[in-house]
Amino acid sequence: MLSFMDRRIAERVANENDGDVYHVGRVDARIAHILGVPATARTVHLHAHTLAHIVDRRSVSAGEVEFVLHYLPVTIHRPDIVGIEPRDSRRFRLVKFVTSEHRYLHVSLKLVGVSMAEGLAEELWVSSAFPLGGRSLTRLQRREKLHAVDWEAER
Repeated sequence: MLSFMDRRIAERVANENDGDVYHVGRVDARIAHILGVPATARTVHLHAHTLAHIVDRRSVSAGEVEFVLHYLPVTIHRPDIVGIEPRDSRRFRLVKFVTSEHRYLHVSLKLVGVSMAEGLAEELWVSSAFPLGGRSLTRLQRREKLHAVDWEAER
């Protein structure tokens, strides 16, 4: 169960609430194509336990929690940098430079298989989200194959 504070923060990013699951955004079709995400799995879910992890994350200030939760939907929908984690092809990285804040937001998503009456389906879930420093991004870019997204090219 979410505490009052967690619930208040979650309500700011949640478009719909289904018990302990929040629907926080939808991956753009272009990003889904780059990452190999099925068209049926583009809606992104956030579980209450993951939200609590983000809120309670080691030494993250209230301002950083606000930053993460406020920019989570836009990072999911229009990231600047994307990649597939090398150790698990069902895990994805989305990074957004938030110009007004002069900092990066990193969101990790996981593609999860779920059983449904019609058979097996896949869903995207937030596994983590946190502010990312410039040096950390540089190390990540050296270590993994990341793709810069050119949103201007679609115009």
